[in-house]
Amino acid sequence: MKRFFILLAICLQTGCFHQIPVPSPKVDGVKSTIVSQTLADPAWKQALKTAATEEGAVDFAGLGENPGDLYAYVAYVSEVAPINHPAFFPDRESQLAYYINAYNALALYGVIRVGYPADFSKSSEHMRFYEHNRFRVGQKNFSLYQLKDKIIRPLGDPRIHFALTDMVKSSPRLGREPFRAEALDQQLEQAAALFINSEEHVQVDAEQKTVRLAEIFKTYAQDFADPAKSPAALIAYLNRYRNEKIDESFQVSYLPGDWTVPYARPAQKEPPVDEAVPEG
Repeated sequence: MKRFFILLAICLQTGCFHQIPVPSPKVDGVKSTIVSQTLADPAWKQALKTAATEEGAVDFAGLGENPGDLYAYVAYVSEVAPINHPAFFPDRESQLAYYINAYNALALYGVIRVGYPADFSKSSEHMRFYEHNRFRVGQKNFSLYQLKDKIIRPLGDPRIHFALTDMVKSSPRLGREPFRAEALDQQLEQAAALFINSEEHVQVDAEQKTVRLAEIFKTYAQDFADPAKSPAALIAYLNRYRNEKIDESFQVSYLPGDWTVPYARPAQKEPPVDEAVPEG
C-alpha cells in the first residue's frame, strides 16, 4: 500500500510515465534501431567488458564515452524478445538468460542516458527510476520493476536475484560475461555463491547468534524460504552456497539498503527526446 501511494505521488507530480527512447546505433555505418542477434550478442559482451571492472565496480564514465555496443544491444532488446519471438527462445534457460541480460543492459542504459542520483536513499527517487521510466522490450513498454516482477520472477528461479543488478551497492555486482542458456545453471550457481558469501550481503554474528541479510531476502522472501514462517529454512537455503555454514537456530534480521551509486555522469552528446507517455 505504501508503495502504491509513493507511485501515485510521483505520477501526480510528473503527469505521466517517461518513455526512454530507443538508441539508434550505427549498423554498417548507418544509424538504425534494427540490430540482428548476430550483432547483438558480441556487442553486449563487449559492453560488459567496457562497463564492469574486475573488482565488480561499474565504469559509467567509460561506458558513456563509448556507448555504441550497449546501444546496439538495447536496440536489439527493443525489437526482439521471448514475448514477441518465442521461437527464438524455445526453452526456459534461453528465456531466463535473455531477460537477465536485457534487465542489466537496460539498467546500464538508463543510468548513462537519463542518470539518477548518486544516493538513492529516498524511496521516491528509487521508485522514479525503476517504475517511472519505461523501456521497450520486444516492442512492448516495461519499467524495470515490471520486467522483474511480471516477466522474470514468474519463470521461477530465485537465483535471478543474484544476477539482476540495480547498479547500486546493495545489489549484485555486474558480471563481465553475458548469461548464456547453455551455461545458465552454472552461472546462476556462481552468482548465488558470490553474493551469499559476501560480507556486504550476509553478516554473521556467532556471539549474538544472529545473521543480518541483504534486503532482497526480505523484499522477495516468497521467492526463497519465507523467514517469517521459518527462519531456519532460509538459513538452510543460504547454507547451500555458504563456505562457512550458519547455525539454523540463529535469528534473522536485515541490513538497510545502500542505494549509493558510485559513478560520474557523462556528458550527453545526443540528448534523448523526453516524451511522457501513458502506461501501456
